This record gives sequence, C-alpha cells and structure tokens, in this order.
Amino acid sequence: MKEKANSNLVLLGSRLVLAVALVLCTLGNVSAQTVVRESGFSDRYLQNNIGSDWFVGVNGGARIYFGDHNRQMELSDRFSAGGGLYLGKWWTSVIGTRIGYSLQTIKGVTQTGVHATRTDEYLIGRPHYLYEQKFKAGHLYGDALFNVSNLFFGLKPERVYTLSPYIGLGWMRTWDNPQADAVSANIGLLNLFRLSSKLDFALDIRGALVDDHFDGEVGGREQEGLLSIDLSLAYRFGKTVSRPEPSGMSSAELAALNERLNQVRQENATLRDQITTQSRDLQGSYRTQIERITEWKDVASDVYIRFELGKSDLSKEARVQLGFLADLLRTYTEGTYTITGYADAFTGTPAINARLSRTRADVVKNCLIREFGIDGSRLKIVAAGGVDTQYYNDPALSRSVVIRPNK
Repeated sequence: MKEKANSNLVLLGSRLVLAVALVLCTLGNVSAQTVVRESGFSDRYLQNNIGSDWFVGVNGGARIYFGDHNRQMELSDRFSAGGGLYLGKWWTSVIGTRIGYSLQTIKGVTQTGVHATRTDEYLIGRPHYLYEQKFKAGHLYGDALFNVSNLFFGLKPERVYTLSPYIGLGWMRTWDNPQADAVSANIGLLNLFRLSSKLDFALDIRGALVDDHFDGEVGGREQEGLLSIDLSLAYRFGKTVSRPEPSGMSSAELAALNERLNQVRQENATLRDQITTQSRDLQGSYRTQIERITEWKDVASDVYIRFELGKSDLSKEARVQLGFLADLLRTYTEGTYTITGYADAFTGTPAINARLSRTRADVVKNCLIREFGIDGSRLKIVAAGGVDTQYYNDPALSRSVVIRPNK
C-alpha cells in the first residue's frame, strides 16, 4: 500500500510539473507579444515593488469529497462546510502568489467502518454495507495566480471583474480517524469583484487531488479529490502600483497644451523675423558675430516632446517640433542644446526607467542628426531616469524629453 501511495505521489507531482510548464509557456508567449520592443515592458506587464500590492482575505463555503463510494450518496448529503484565511501578493500585474489554510468537515461513505456509523440507507447487498463517514481535515496550500484579465486586456483601475486561474501544491491532514495526511495538487479559478480601491469580493473554486488512502480506504481510484466553493472578502494593502494606471491627459488638456505650443512657435517665428531684419543693417563681420550670439540667446527656448507609456517612438507632432528646432539650429550655428530624457517614476523599476529615459533622448538626437542634418557635436544627451510629476501634477507628462539651449 505504501509503495503504491509513493508511486501515486510521483505521478501526481509529474502531472503538476507538466501543467505548470504548459501554463508558464503559454503566458510567456502571450506576454512576449505585448512587450514594447525598446522599453522592455508594456502596461500589461508591470513589475511591483516588494512592499506593494499585498492582499489578505477570509473565506468560507461548501465542500464535497470525491472518494471511492461517495458517488452512491445523495448529492445533498455529500456537502459540508469549511473556511479559512489566506495572504498573497501580486509580483507583477499578471503573476501573483498566495498561501493559505482552510479547515473543513469531509462527509462520505466507506466499507471499512473507520470513524463511521453503519446505516441501512447505503446497503449495497448483504453482506456488504456502506458506513457513513465524517471527519475534519486541515489544508495548507500555496498557489501561483495568473491575472488573465490584465494579461489580455491591460490595466484598468475601473475594472469590476477580474479572472485569475491558479495552480499550486498543498498538504492535507486529518486528526480524526483515519489520521491520514497527503500531498495535494491544486487547481482553481479566483473570480474577483472590485468593491472599492482596497476591498474585493471573491468567488473561489478550487479542486485538490490527494492520494487514494486519505479517507482510510484504498479502492479503485489513483487519487481522490476535494472540491471547494468559497465566498471571500480580501483587503489590499501596500502601494498598489500595478492596479491604478497613472492618469493620462484629457483631450481638453492636450488641446490647451498644443495651443500653447503653437503660440510659442509663432512668437519664435516673429522674433526670428525681427532679428533677421535688424541683422541686415549691421556692418562688419565682428559686429555681425556678436549680434548673432545675442540673437541666439534671445530666441532660443525649451522644446518639450511627450511620449506614450513605456514607449520611445516619435509621433508626427514631435517630428514637426524637431523640424522647427532644426531650422533654428541651422540659422544660428553657434547654439548648442542639452537633450534630457525622462520616465514616469510611478511605473517600472529604476533600472527600466533609466534605460527608457536614455532611449528617448537618443531617439530625439538621432532624429535631429539623421532626418534634419544637425551636427551631433552640438547636442548633449542626459538620462534623468524616472521622476515624479513634473507638470500639472500628472505622471503622464513625465514621460518626455526636454531640449534646453545651453545659454
């Protein structure tokens, strides 16, 4: 019996390893499709800090055990109650883990009479009787959770329903007769319903496979199982980095910013015309050189380029702004600029933000050199990494490059 139990555990473990490998391969392939080529991550796969996105919950609900003879009972007689606690963390916006413990009563029927009472209700045929069986069992488990809602549809703070399948291992033990314990292989679905920014209601459906000997009777099954259907309340604590995406600009704010940029361009164009007209009246190369330096200091201004979350691609509007700057650099050949790249500190790790800010600055510099023919020696690169909100208390405006004249 012991050798058979060990072989069943080996088979159970190998099946679980295969299932884990298949799930991770599937998630890896899908996640790879959502990764932004230059930044290394997307808004569907954001990493969390160690202190962020923890949750603790309490659950309770119905249990039904699948033993050797339980199928001969009335379905309504097989249900029992159970409940427990759990603690978990989302390590990214897609992958999380949790540990928990539940205590439940298991009901069934058996031919052995272990911790049972003989009853004629389950008489199979003399001299074989079935006996009612009832014992308490504890279940310690660990799960790996996969948030498929964030994986396929991206982060949405206002999302009401989130689906998270999970797999895991556990240890199940009963202190009543038959005093058994067994390794469990777990699989389930966690259905989360958002009640508030800190509180979730959940429907948790779990299946746990254990060895055939757990109920004290070895029959024709290789494994037996416990199905749990729980309702729970979960409280989230720590800084929830992965859940609320930093707010973007509204259409009205974007229109106002574009209008201001257009005004700055017009003012710069007017100043260039005025200075050009005045410079024609000046005589002598030395006096002209001094005037051109003065003109550069008066006309040069900062240029702001905005990027999307996690991206370093230049928009058409950004290229138009760089074209204006290129005209200015060609007109005033003495001027130089510092190109500073920034990233949003509220998303991504410091290493990713440092790399992303450098990439954004390089993209702007390369555009000025390759598309507009500007001498690269006149352009200096600075990578500022992730920063807090720079403008209007909006993290989205920190995803930028600012080009400043060296006056």
